[in-house]
Amino acid sequence: MAESGGLAQRAGAEGVKARVHGKSPAWAAIRAVWRAGTPAVRAAIVTSAAAAVVLLLVSPALLVVYLLSWLVIAAVCRSRATRRRHPAAVSI
Repeated sequence: MAESGGLAQRAGAEGVKARVHGKSPAWAAIRAVWRAGTPAVRAAIVTSAAAAVVLLLVSPALLVVYLLSWLVIAAVCRSRATRRRHPAAVSI
């Protein structure tokens, strides 16, 4: 069955075989896609792996920027609320 089907069927069959033999079905499926894939498929696999690595590296920095923006927003809101409570501080 693994030899007669398309790329997805071959990858699925290899994953099932690996599971039966106690190995990782995900790696078996990826290897099957890599072996049977065209250069475009191989380029897509490499690109998605590189994107995953970049996303993992950039995510903490994006989280810090997001949290800092909330601190700035909170400071601005607090400043505006303080100004509204004390209107006598208006200059003439």
